[in-house]
Amino acid sequence: MLKRLGREDFDDIFKIMDDSFPEDEYRPYEGQKALFCRTEYSVYGAVEESETAGFISVWEFEEFAYIEHFAVDSRFRNGGRGKEMLQELLRNIDKPFVLEVEPPETEITERRIGFYNRNGFAFNDYDYIQLPMWEGRNPVPLKIMSYPEALSQTDFEKVRDTIYREVFGVEI
Repeated sequence: MLKRLGREDFDDIFKIMDDSFPEDEYRPYEGQKALFCRTEYSVYGAVEESETAGFISVWEFEEFAYIEHFAVDSRFRNGGRGKEMLQELLRNIDKPFVLEVEPPETEITERRIGFYNRNGFAFNDYDYIQLPMWEGRNPVPLKIMSYPEALSQTDFEKVRDTIYREVFGVEI
């Protein structure tokens, strides 16, 4: 179901990203597209009748994989596609995973956390800030979820520091 997507698929990916995430949680078009030059960055997608139904962008580091974005096109939601995509990714990359979620402050954020819990992710209640994605964008207070188990404080700090260094270019 999942296939690795390339620069030729980027317009479809970016449309779903733009429809699914607040502006502070993704880079502008050219900045996002430029990530395809990074060897540790990949985008996997579900394609239905030549349309991208959803995508998962992943940074693969030595000790873990970081899911930066995961979204299903609104036309393809609520049919179990997201679960299928996530489970396939977890089976195909033999590493622990982390991803960011908004704190559980609204019904929708609680439902999103519940989705990841049902798929084997643990909620880690450590303070975490997603650094600004681009000049003029704002930092975003988020939480980290991890698979297949919760992170210790020390492991959380290693994950955070790796993401800050490798994704955002900031040394902690």
